[in-house]
Amino acid sequence: MTEQTRPDADARLSYKDSLNLLQTGFGMRANARQREPELQAFWSERGLDLKLGVENPGPVFTLHDGPPYANGALHMGHALNKVLKDIINKHRLMQGRQVRFVPGWDCHGLPIELKVLQAMDEEQRQALTPLKLRKKAAAYARKQVEAQMAGFKRWGIWADWDHPYLTLQKSTKQRRSKCSAAWPSKAISTEASSPVHWSPSSRTALAEAELDYPDVTQPERVRGLPSPGARQRSGQH
Repeated sequence: MTEQTRPDADARLSYKDSLNLLQTGFGMRANARQREPELQAFWSERGLDLKLGVENPGPVFTLHDGPPYANGALHMGHALNKVLKDIINKHRLMQGRQVRFVPGWDCHGLPIELKVLQAMDEEQRQALTPLKLRKKAAAYARKQVEAQMAGFKRWGIWADWDHPYLTLQKSTKQRRSKCSAAWPSKAISTEASSPVHWSPSSRTALAEAELDYPDVTQPERVRGLPSPGARQRSGQH
């Protein structure tokens, strides 16, 4: 290129400038780490998830969450459970239903108590009374509920987070007691016997799903021997 043609080349428009492109401030990159919290804060401040569900004209669709244990950090099981439920709720939302997802937490049981005991030394365990253990377990459960709820919100799960149900709440216990008291009169309950599995080490009852039987291999030899009755019968024929 000569110096005479260089000014003409510099003045020539680039190929990009020759295209009739939209002029927008929308970012070319997703930048999800920054943008997702901003969008979720926008939804939360305006209550968009609940507002969309309440203002829909269709029939009511309420889903009560099968409560996870309040005993630790979130894992893949929580993700699978909550994402599948969120898909169902948002699908119903797009169908025009009045959707309300009620989250909940199971705040009772051996898993929570074990977490509390693991954080104590032997001397503290010896001085622990059942009442003190319950109070410590309740405080631990509430702390885990807050942490797990923050994680679910970060995942983009839409729910009535301001009104969850916790099994340690007195209002929840009262509602369950009233429902249980009505079962006999409605003939929806049966009476039967079942074993109660007891853990000597934890000094508590165990659910059947909490039982774990190890596989035991015992070498043995089996030999069949004829019985006297079999000899007599064989001699009669």
